[in-house]
Amino acid sequence: MSQTDWVNKISPDIGDNWTKVGTNSTYSIWTTPPVGSGFLTRVQKVIRKALNTGDIAILSNQDFGISNAGSRRFEVTFKYRSNAFLWVARMASHSQYVISKLSASPTTASQATIVVDGSGLPFDGLGFSVKTDGGSGSTIWFEIDEVSCRELL
Repeated sequence: MSQTDWVNKISPDIGDNWTKVGTNSTYSIWTTPPVGSGFLTRVQKVIRKALNTGDIAILSNQDFGISNAGSRRFEVTFKYRSNAFLWVARMASHSQYVISKLSASPTTASQATIVVDGSGLPFDGLGFSVKTDGGSGSTIWFEIDEVSCRELL
C-alpha cells in the first residue's frame, strides 16, 4: 500500500482509497504545498475550524487483505505536519487499535516510521487522527503524505 500522489478522481477533496471522518472538518488536497513545509508534492490536509467540536481523521478504505497478521511485522512510514498530537491506528475488523501517538510538528514535515507487530489480529488498513477533549476550541489540523506500509521479512 502506498499513497504519495493523493489522486482524487472520485472526490476533489480527499485522496482515492481514503474516507472522511466527521462532519465538522474541511478536507483538501494541496497540489502545491507551502515553501518550507517539508512536502514536495500533493498533500492531504484536514482542518477543524475553531468553535467546532470533535476529532478529525481519515481512514484508508483500501482493505489490505491480511486476515490474520499472526507474528508478522509491518513497517508504516509517512511524512506529517500537525498542530497537535497525531494518532496513528491500525484498522482490524472495523475497530481501531492505536499504534502510535506522535508529537505535534507544526512547522516542517516530520518523517515517521512505525513497526507494527501482527498480534494475531487482522490488518485491514490505517487511520490518522487528531483527537480533542470533545469540546470546542481552537483550530486543529494535520497534513500527511508519502504513506507506505510494507511487510518486514
